[in-house]
Amino acid sequence: MIYRFLKKIAFSCLFLSLQSCQIASIVTAQVEGELNFEPRNDWDYAARVAPPRLIQQVRDENISPSWIGDPKRFQIIKVAALGQRSPLYFIFPAIGCPETGCRDDLRPLCNVSGACTYLAYIEEGGKYRKVFDRLFWTQGEGDFFQVSQQFKDGLPQCLELLGYDDFAWRDGLPPHQETQQFVSRYCYDTQKQEYILDRLYLVSAPAKK
Repeated sequence: MIYRFLKKIAFSCLFLSLQSCQIASIVTAQVEGELNFEPRNDWDYAARVAPPRLIQQVRDENISPSWIGDPKRFQIIKVAALGQRSPLYFIFPAIGCPETGCRDDLRPLCNVSGACTYLAYIEEGGKYRKVFDRLFWTQGEGDFFQVSQQFKDGLPQCLELLGYDDFAWRDGLPPHQETQQFVSRYCYDTQKQEYILDRLYLVSAPAKK
């Protein structure tokens, strides 16, 4: 399943080299049906969906000791499909902004350019291991996060995020129109034991209402 707003239209894709993380060439259009994706937007407080030990580990491994916020209020999507060997916790280490607006102390892993770090952890042998860690610029509206229904090594084979990461930004984004948005696909690498960038492609942005 591709993003719902695509309306099953294929667009030109851009492939990134896994070794150099450099944009190599324009390849064929995204082939619908190669993987089935499920949109996920069920964010919840960390305290409701994640074990306390994981919350503390996320805080200790990624956040400055001087930060005084409450990591139990971080936003998490727990992915635990039937047949999956371990839950995957997709984490936005930030606290929801009040109506008065966001403050820097609520988003300890976001920078002034608007990019934020997103993380993912799995449990193995009673311990938690980080399998995703990217500074990411989100784009537009729609299903920001999607999970493939196919597995690899007992985990979702691929994750898709609407936008682009710092590697693509530093390498220089390819030409695109204002009516297009980037989708970054990360797939699980059994040798590196983490999700790595598989491809970056363009989709048509939803029409503004």
